[in-house]
Amino acid sequence: MKAAKKGSIAACMVSVFLGAFLLFMVQPLFGKAILPWFGGAASVWATCMVCFQALLFTGYAYAHGSVRWFPPRAQVGLHVGLLLVSLVLLGHAAHGGVPALPAAHWKEYGAEQPAVHLVKTLLVTIGLPFLVLSATAPLLQSWFARQHPERSPYPLYALSNLGSLLALLSYPFVLERLLPLSRQAWLWSILFGAFVVSCIGVAVGVAGAGSAQLRPPEESSKTNDPLPGGRGFAEPRIGNVLLWIALSACASAMLLATTNQLCLTVTSIPFLWVLPLALYLASFVVTFTGRGYPRRSMLGAFVSAVAILAFLTPNHFAVPRLGSWTMEFGTQITIYSLALLVICTVCHGELYLRRPAPRRLTAFYLAVAGGGVLGGLFVSILAPLLFEMYLEFHVALVVTCLVVTLACTPNVRRWRAWVPALLGVAVLTTHLTLLNLTLNRAAFYWKRSFYGVLSVRAEGETDNERRFALLDGDTHHGLQFEKDERRRWPTLYYHETSGVGLAIRHFPRRGPLRVGAIGLGAGAISAYAERGDAYLYFELNPDVIEVATGPSEHFAFRFIADAHDRGARMFVVPGDARLTMERQISDPAARPMAFDVLVLDAFSNTSIPVHLFTVEAFDVYSRVIQPNGVIAVLAGTRHMELEPVVTRIAGHLGYRSVIIRTPDNKPRGIAGCSWVLVTRNEAFLSQPAIRDAVAPPPERRAPLWTDEYTPIWGVLRRR
Repeated sequence: MKAAKKGSIAACMVSVFLGAFLLFMVQPLFGKAILPWFGGAASVWATCMVCFQALLFTGYAYAHGSVRWFPPRAQVGLHVGLLLVSLVLLGHAAHGGVPALPAAHWKEYGAEQPAVHLVKTLLVTIGLPFLVLSATAPLLQSWFARQHPERSPYPLYALSNLGSLLALLSYPFVLERLLPLSRQAWLWSILFGAFVVSCIGVAVGVAGAGSAQLRPPEESSKTNDPLPGGRGFAEPRIGNVLLWIALSACASAMLLATTNQLCLTVTSIPFLWVLPLALYLASFVVTFTGRGYPRRSMLGAFVSAVAILAFLTPNHFAVPRLGSWTMEFGTQITIYSLALLVICTVCHGELYLRRPAPRRLTAFYLAVAGGGVLGGLFVSILAPLLFEMYLEFHVALVVTCLVVTLACTPNVRRWRAWVPALLGVAVLTTHLTLLNLTLNRAAFYWKRSFYGVLSVRAEGETDNERRFALLDGDTHHGLQFEKDERRRWPTLYYHETSGVGLAIRHFPRRGPLRVGAIGLGAGAISAYAERGDAYLYFELNPDVIEVATGPSEHFAFRFIADAHDRGARMFVVPGDARLTMERQISDPAARPMAFDVLVLDAFSNTSIPVHLFTVEAFDVYSRVIQPNGVIAVLAGTRHMELEPVVTRIAGHLGYRSVIIRTPDNKPRGIAGCSWVLVTRNEAFLSQPAIRDAVAPPPERRAPLWTDEYTPIWGVLRRR
């Protein structure tokens, strides 16, 4: 009897662990697969997370309804049926492609909203398997509590989060490095099959148990306000339920807001998705083991973390600063990660102290999942509608202070909890107000969308120096002087002595020049256009197209309009450049692009769309340029040095590459920059203007970036 009981417990633990592992392994896998379809935007992961949270909530709702309305054997039959249907759907997907990965035809979404199309693709591809995995953990814990009423089921929740945590940590450091996406998806599908078998085994044991073995667990006599040690249970009264939802929502909002901060200032890659989510799950593991959490010390750490985060001012909508000091990437990761861990530990620790008796655990998990969805909806859906700049991080911080204060005051002397927190809230509110006013004065036009925050500011102290700057977050994407005699000057990274300026001005002409540009910005390279030349821009963000080309009721730069007036032909193609080029190449009826010069400048804020900097991407570029054409690549951001990446890819594909570096010249509107010119045209490279401008090659050697492997650690700037 004891052996059978131990076997039942072990089988339940294996199923819970494996289900959680699969639940969180598929999230970065799917996110990475779909990221290039939406231009590598940081909001792709945030949108995916909201969808995952909604599916998790739906799964918990199904588990709660099943436990409440059906007897155990009916629960088992229903869930086994859903497991088998999910497995059949995955098997069916394997006939037409790779299971767990979206089919290629989902790349096309036309004028549809990208977020809507992303959600539809996710639901069709992995919606049902994800929902079944989500429901399994609370169902198994409910069955466990009925079979073993003498044991607490809550440690299984900690085990579940441990499985999720291991899945997240293994993805960027093991799976992403060792296996291509297709093999990752096959591995996930095989493990899902093993999970279905394991879960059915547990379900059969539950269905075969006698009624005496399936009695409801006894509730503790200790109700309301559990002890700090976690020994009591709380009644699911309206006040406690609202606190469950609020604490969960705050932790979820801080998770997504922190992830957005990191992705906006570096790049959107699985590691920066996984790290905050892993810390979020680690806080569950720590607090739900049954030992509680060190409340007094963690509240002190919470106040300190909030005070630090309150003054990480998002300069020009996104990039965190402390006063005038712009933080390095490693410092950002450290500060944000430690603060997130502290905040989530406090929120989830307070959740555990207010957990109900085991018979109510599905309702508890449903409330926790609902709070997670609300937090995700605030950051990903409501914030872009409510705020025209990135204020959700600080707003979430203010609300979290209030909720934690409310949760702590009944059990701790009031002055210890709510006075420091309220002081922090006052400071934060003042800080946000001043920040809002400052940003409103700095920019006379801004617009927020799925792809980020676009703004236009007026600069210059005198009329002669007055100019208009286009910014995406904190990054300049265009600068044009207002005065007619200076209006045609190519500025910022596109001036005459920059790599792109030299490439266009000194390319051997045999007639009109054909220039392609990945990334429109303000259209500054149009300043080089002469009569008969053809310039074709690829731009993903419709707001950029509006500002750069007009007509706009707010503002429009004049680079493209002036080039058109000079007799040049100017074209703008909306959508992701790589996908557009791939469609053009695969269409036998399409006219070849055959660019003389192809310009790659597709940075969004300070992050990079990594799918444009891989071997496969450059292979596409090589097919749309002339045999003697030049690819000019802007090769750096505030945090990354991409010269080694581009030169490595160029050498791999048999191209020559040279580096052109130029310093700042602010009065002239010139920004220091680094360009890599990639070509097989030796005559072009041997010209004195090019040869004399060549800078030494990069000191370090980068690994070869591919669609399957894009390690960013080797290209982070060393300061």
